[in-house]
Amino acid sequence: MLCTALVTPCQGEGLVKYKWPTAVDDLNKHAESLLSAWQGMMKIVNTPMPFPYAHSLELFLGVWVFTVPFIMLDETIGMSWLTVPACVVIAILLFGINNVGSEIEDPFGNDVNDFDLVGFQMDIHKELSGIIGHDPWSVNDPFEDSPK
Repeated sequence: MLCTALVTPCQGEGLVKYKWPTAVDDLNKHAESLLSAWQGMMKIVNTPMPFPYAHSLELFLGVWVFTVPFIMLDETIGMSWLTVPACVVIAILLFGINNVGSEIEDPFGNDVNDFDLVGFQMDIHKELSGIIGHDPWSVNDPFEDSPK
């Protein structure tokens, strides 16, 4: 895998000294785990909420918030003057939850409140550089054809 392809030239140059015999296999397992997490993240990014579903949600939420005061005014419930503040609080909470859901629908975009994927990548790069003792991208790419 890629870890083996990057670490093997470093081992040949004496840049990497293993402290345990299965170091390359462990690196491969962690790289596969990281790749699996990345694929799960991309599945979230590439699966948007369907527009008709989001529109229906807004419509039904509006109808529900509009009809709740009539139910709360019923004499069996006995809310009378508390109906208005209770309905305002309910509307704010439900529309707030809906807006939060819309904001976090795609947590991997370029908005202010999204995850910093470039920062995550740089952290992983620093960690790998520390593990193998040098910059892994300074080694010739083993997957490239030889220069012509």
